Amino acid sequence: MKSKLIQILPCFLILCFQFLISCKTDDSPFITREEESVELNKKYDKIISMTEVECTDSSSWGFTAIGINSCGETKKYIPYPLGIDTTSFKSLISLYNAAEIRFIKKWNIADCDTLSSVKQPTGVVCTEGRAQLVYE
Repeated sequence: MKSKLIQILPCFLILCFQFLISCKTDDSPFITREEESVELNKKYDKIISMTEVECTDSSSWGFTAIGINSCGETKKYIPYPLGIDTTSFKSLISLYNAAEIRFIKKWNIADCDTLSSVKQPTGVVCTEGRAQLVYE
């Protein structure tokens, strides 16, 4: 009996360890707010890295909303080059926005400020090789 227990115990411990590892998801209680925030920032940085291209012709640039506050309003707009894979780019933004909404709900974040709504830009200009949004 004791030898069977010794044989089964390592397998049981391995299964328990795998279970604990597999439970760590975005909605897991085991992930901290800070860890989840870091993951959200990584998604944002990946999106921004796709826009870091020299701007020489403003007609080859567009802009899009990114980020959502607790009221469901846009947090900001970013310029992006139209020459990138815009389908993948906008898909990443949709995934980021969905992750941000989950983050806001999970951690009960109230970042809604009705006095500071974000104005939508009217276009993009190139200034010293950088794309900048234009507001009227």
